[in-house]
Amino acid sequence: MDDAALRTFIRQQIATHSAASVPFAWQEGGLDFFRRIVALQKRYAKKRIENTFHTDGSSLDDELCRFFHEHGWRVSLSMNVPAVAQDIRHVKRSNQPSHQHALNAVQWLAKHSVAFSVNCVVNHRNSQQPLHLYLSLRALGTPFVHFFPLVEQDLQGHLTPESVSAAAWGHFLTTVFDYWVREDIGRVYIPLFDETLDVWSGYPLHLCSCSETRDRTFAPHANGDTASVYSDNHLGNQIITVNASDDAAAGGPHQTSLLSEACRRCDMLPFCQGDCPKHRVVQGKSALCDGYYHFFSYSGPYMRVMRDLRKQRHSPMSLCAFLQHC
Repeated sequence: MDDAALRTFIRQQIATHSAASVPFAWQEGGLDFFRRIVALQKRYAKKRIENTFHTDGSSLDDELCRFFHEHGWRVSLSMNVPAVAQDIRHVKRSNQPSHQHALNAVQWLAKHSVAFSVNCVVNHRNSQQPLHLYLSLRALGTPFVHFFPLVEQDLQGHLTPESVSAAAWGHFLTTVFDYWVREDIGRVYIPLFDETLDVWSGYPLHLCSCSETRDRTFAPHANGDTASVYSDNHLGNQIITVNASDDAAAGGPHQTSLLSEACRRCDMLPFCQGDCPKHRVVQGKSALCDGYYHFFSYSGPYMRVMRDLRKQRHSPMSLCAFLQHC
């Protein structure tokens, strides 16, 4: 991206955010590019800037992580944990290149005290060992762990063999939740768990995949054009124009507008809002519907207790101590 396009994107991104801070997410670039970004943000911003770099770890090194620490950048690290490893020691000996890149990145990030989160795609294979997968990610040293279910279709519209099934997704979530609710409340932050508790506490969903409307999420291209993350439409190179587009209206397209009648009648709708539209491959219902229903039903009693603890101004972590003595 040339200087003019980058300058326009940063200036208008800042101008269109009324909150106290402005989020930026980057997926590519090197040290020189990031220095240009910081210089331009300082020129135009009169509010706090939050930069996040999304990576598989292959581009990180000592110098880049030092820069991230100096300027307060966060890193969102994609992790591919082998499904057959038995513990973190075996994982560290994995010869999978993508996984090794991520492990090397963890070392650089830890060395320079860079805050990072771990993103892990849950597929057919690794969903069979939920506790191993969770403990492996937990052992990497970050309190922020995010799981993404793999849902893909073949040319005939059937789920691919690599996709996680609804039953496996439900089992995965409840198994991880069982451990988390006894050991890690307040220590490890899993967005789906925390957002579910927020709904029980009367707050709206913020997770993109489970919110009623999508966030205004746009990706700048090297030529300055901006495209919606949720469509193939290029929306021009003016962020102000983009935010007035149909895709941006009211925070994005309503995810509930195409719900099946069964979803509308479901008592779990407040927790999932029908799931991501890209997952709705079965007559308007999510391919993961049964799995989510199982998780929300199973976690409900625990969530109610944590909600009540919040209301009484006690930490939900109190539930951990109680369950450990049961």
